[in-house]
Amino acid sequence: MNSIQLVPPGGVQEHRPWPHELLSGVWSEQLEHLTKGRGYRLIAERRFASLVGADAFLIDGGEQVKTVAQLEALVAQLIESGLTRDHVVVGLGGGAATDLIGFAAATVFRGVDWVAVPTTVLAAVDASIGGKTAVNLALGKNLLGAFHQPLGVIVDRKFWDSLPPLEWRSGAVEIFKSGLLRPELMSALMACETAQDASEHAVAAAQLKLDVVSADPQEKGLRAALNLGHTLGHALESQGAGRLRHGEAVAIGLSAVLRIGHPQADELIERLNRWGLPTRVPEWADFEGLVHLMRRDKKSNAQGLRVVLPQASSSCVLVEGFEPERLLA
Repeated sequence: MNSIQLVPPGGVQEHRPWPHELLSGVWSEQLEHLTKGRGYRLIAERRFASLVGADAFLIDGGEQVKTVAQLEALVAQLIESGLTRDHVVVGLGGGAATDLIGFAAATVFRGVDWVAVPTTVLAAVDASIGGKTAVNLALGKNLLGAFHQPLGVIVDRKFWDSLPPLEWRSGAVEIFKSGLLRPELMSALMACETAQDASEHAVAAAQLKLDVVSADPQEKGLRAALNLGHTLGHALESQGAGRLRHGEAVAIGLSAVLRIGHPQADELIERLNRWGLPTRVPEWADFEGLVHLMRRDKKSNAQGLRVVLPQASSSCVLVEGFEPERLLA
């Protein structure tokens, strides 16, 4: 099960100025703790090439990297490098990168251990926690994947200093989703004027996800609550083909389920709007296509969609046989 190792604020800079050499100082200590001295292979997004040295494997970031072809190429590189089942794979990057790297670790030699090093708020509070690893297919998002828990997650908030506003907004959406399940967190978020302010509550959101995943690692029941907003969100993200980031698409999905019956829907949706997030299906969307994508979603079944609806009591209900047209309405 995940553990979260927080690099101490300023800890990396005690060893050398930013940008830091990833595998020295406090980083070395964290990796030694998680890997127990085993050898590892580091895979990082290409934009961090100056931090990771010549021995790291470099991949592109973003959803476009989550393909079967990219997975095959990465696994081949790992095998050619002399990887064995005793090694640990270390993945550094945003949520799409850690999705791909985690799935590569899950499949090579039928599974090797891995460590996630998320570099965005979104990845730190969502994608890197819980062991869901996957790549996308032409038919939809995350349709080829596996549950493969990392040995741990290392979060260095120094990476966040260079994030553009869109990344802060995307991360804030997943924190907001957690707030719908934890009243004290939502109370704090409603006082946040900006998405960047909301990131101050990232640890609380990550802890909630850890709690839920620990109780239901294979998503047989309770963990379905974490799918709030994702049924429509994933469909929009797939259909948009890059026009919406994950957080933006989920913001629209959350707004849809809130409008279905939450008594504070207007107030909550206004907070997302204030943070600069979209809350309605864009004009370019093809409704019929979205219905097909939602019906194909891995959370659906023969009876229809399995949709999570938030309740006023900071709880939620799982509705079976939900009609996708209701979300679009």
